[in-house]
Amino acid sequence: VMLEKAGLEAADAAELGTLIHAAIEPYFTHPDDPLDDEMKDYVFPVIDTLERLSITPVSHEVVTVVPNLGYAGTTDMAFISGPFNGILDFKSTKTKPDEPVVPRQGHIAQIAAYHRSYWSHGKPIEDNAIGYNIYISTTEPGRVQVSKYDAATLRRELEWFDLCLGLWRHKYWYYRDWE
Repeated sequence: VMLEKAGLEAADAAELGTLIHAAIEPYFTHPDDPLDDEMKDYVFPVIDTLERLSITPVSHEVVTVVPNLGYAGTTDMAFISGPFNGILDFKSTKTKPDEPVVPRQGHIAQIAAYHRSYWSHGKPIEDNAIGYNIYISTTEPGRVQVSKYDAATLRRELEWFDLCLGLWRHKYWYYRDWE
């Protein structure tokens, strides 16, 4: 019974996260469309955060591909902010009051991989790179926490990503003629 209840709670949290994510994108693509009242407490704090960070969206939900390395993914947002070009990913998460949100394993590497794909076109990440995870609390409506990553951090995490990618390619026999 406890495992069943935990599974239902996880499914409910995932569903709320999906709803929040689905409510954010139209705000940028169709800003005049009405926002569901239930989502306002989640979406408006995110919008305020992006404005405070001086983020100018370039594209949303972009499929990025690095064919010669054998990976692809969908980034939530490519953006510019002053001299920086960046990648941003929204994450919904359960939070507790006064406890910080700490990026989970792979979150920074995901941003780095998308950055290399979208902005660097498969080449090394440049010094004007920046990345963000925007954590949206599902248990404290209105709470948004930002984790920011500079170019050096993205390059370091990309090393980890590449190691994992190598293991994945080996496991699934993903080898090509890399000419």
